[in-house]
Amino acid sequence: EQGQITVLDSKGKLIFGDEAAAAKYQESNFRQLYLRDWGTQLRKIQGKKELVVYQAVSFCGWKIIFSIAHDILQKENITIRNLTLIIALVLLGIAIYLAVHFSKKVSDPVHILCNSMKEVEEGNLEVSIRIRSMKELNLLAASFNQMVDRIRNLMENIYDVQRKKRQAELNALQAQINPHFLYNTLDSLRWLAKIHNIEEIGRIISALENLLRASISKTNDLIAIGEEIENVRNYLAIQLFRYGNNFSVTFSIDPSLTSYLTPRLILQPIVENAIYHGVESMIGGEIEIGVHADSAGIIFEVLDNGPGIAPEKVKAVMEGKSQNKERFSGFGLKNVEERIRLYFGQDYGITIKNRDPQGTEVLIRIPRISKFEERKIAKWVR
Repeated sequence: EQGQITVLDSKGKLIFGDEAAAAKYQESNFRQLYLRDWGTQLRKIQGKKELVVYQAVSFCGWKIIFSIAHDILQKENITIRNLTLIIALVLLGIAIYLAVHFSKKVSDPVHILCNSMKEVEEGNLEVSIRIRSMKELNLLAASFNQMVDRIRNLMENIYDVQRKKRQAELNALQAQINPHFLYNTLDSLRWLAKIHNIEEIGRIISALENLLRASISKTNDLIAIGEEIENVRNYLAIQLFRYGNNFSVTFSIDPSLTSYLTPRLILQPIVENAIYHGVESMIGGEIEIGVHADSAGIIFEVLDNGPGIAPEKVKAVMEGKSQNKERFSGFGLKNVEERIRLYFGQDYGITIKNRDPQGTEVLIRIPRISKFEERKIAKWVR
């Protein structure tokens, strides 16, 4: 609507359009208009730029010419440019907003995690973080919480161990007695009984002296099985005297095994349990003590014909919840099993089961360790 159409014949005469326009197309600036059948020209006419587009009609030679001011075309371009610029700015603003939003979604959880780590570093183990963000950050937060829980549990365990250690040291201090004074006193009593021809009392004092010497001595953690059996014999001599030989004891020991090593005082607590939980309150009680070997190692066996033991009682005994105040030592079955596994691993330990028709069977399994392997075992334990 803003352009101008002019039709000229092959000689340049006006057929349609404005005469002034036809006159200007006769100027030398538009000589190319008659030399070519079609084309475009950008000319400055009367101080204004115009775009001229022309096309020849082949069958009659006429020229159809369309002209439009350059300013009108530029106006459309400026509008498109401005619109493009506005759209670009809007998109840039949206991109910046999304970038800030996602950046905060990532950086905020990281800041929370860093602050929580600083709190843990300062000693606060009650920290727990909850993050609702990307999957990776959620997993990182969950792992952090698990790590803090483990550290807290380890700290509690360490505190508990230290507390028990201090209590044990206090108990040991309170119960401390010079062993030489005790040995000398018992030795004097033994000689006094011998002088007065009271041989049974002398024999019991001798058994007690030997048993105390074996339990108080700290020279070796591992002793020969023969020594362990001798300690049990001394303990049983005292108990048989105390109970008036109310029960009987038989031994079945493989002599070829007596030189192998065993942790100190692991058999005596088992025999003690057989007395207190088995034959103490019955007439005609029997305890059988055996040591034999199989392909996996050495087995200590303690059998009694008592009333047997219920599963819940087994659990209580193994957890150290069933203790007798008259025990010779503080070594319960739980302590014995812990010591065995500390030395030899989880494949060894204690098994308790009922006998048919009545009674209890306790088995202690340890590996076959000779005297020459003692140093290797001690080094491994350390």
